[in-house]
Order: sequence, then C-alpha cells, then structure tokens
Amino acid sequence: ISLMRSKRIKEALQESEERHRTLQENVPVGVYRTTYSGKFISINPAACKMFGLDAEEDLLSYQVSDFYNDPEKRQDFLSQLKSEGKITDFEAGFRQKDGSLFLGSLSATQVEDKDGKFIFIDGVVQDITERKRAQEALQKLTEDLEERVKERTAELKRLSEAVTQSPASVVITDK
Repeated sequence: ISLMRSKRIKEALQESEERHRTLQENVPVGVYRTTYSGKFISINPAACKMFGLDAEEDLLSYQVSDFYNDPEKRQDFLSQLKSEGKITDFEAGFRQKDGSLFLGSLSATQVEDKDGKFIFIDGVVQDITERKRAQEALQKLTEDLEERVKERTAELKRLSEAVTQSPASVVITDK
C-alpha cells in the first residue's frame, strides 16, 4: 500500500511540475526570478524574446542591470521594492542584446524566508512600447484638437462681435 501511495504522490508531483512548466513557457509576458544583486535565477521564453536573446542560458550569463537603459532606474526599483515589499507597473527603459530600446513595465515581489531574510525577487515584465506610443499619439491628437477648438471659438467670438457692432444689422430667419 505504501508503494502505491508513493507512486501516486510521485505522479501528482510530476503533473504539478508539468503544469507549472507549461504556464511559464506559454504566458505572453516575461516571468523572472532574480537575486537582489541582479543575477538571473530563472526566466521564461517570453522574457528571452523581449530582451532579444536566443535561450534562457544566454540570459543567465547577464546581470539584470545590463538590460536597464538607465542604471539609476534599477536602483529606484530596488529601493521601492525594499521599502514596500512589492511593486506594480514600475516603468523603465530597457535595452535588448542588440542595443535596441524598449519601454517595459515591471511588477515584482520580494520573497523572504521564514525568518524575514530576503531570498529573491519574483516578477513579470511587459513590453509597453507600442502602448506608450499610442498613448502619446492620442495625447498629441487631443492637444491639437483642443487648440483647433480654441482657435475656432476665438474666430467665432470675433465674428459675433463684428456683427453686433456693425451699424447695418443682418437678420437671419428660418422659413
């Protein structure tokens, strides 16, 4: 009976590991685990692709700071994480392996052991470059439209004043 139970436990563990592995591989955002000092412990394929890398092994040879466009942002991230224990939607510029830039949004949590000692950082990263470009374009269109409305309102006000100050009145009626 003990052998049967042991076999079921082993199978359940294998199924659980498989579910976890396929989740990591299939989720469309970068999932990572790093040390506080910036060494990658594990990452998923989406993170590899985001940083322009071929495989997890390639990324594991880098430090997290190698990918920040501005190293100070890494320090800001760590300071906020240390004081709050977690971060949501922390935006920073990142650099791919080939040097091209993208804007990323990080959400992470500080993982501690039972004694409250820091162990590692678990997090996700999303490339938000296109979303930010779309927001900026929308903002520019909104500003342009507001300026055009302001100009048109001023023009109509001038015309209204000209009509009311004119000695010859014009009356418009609907029939």
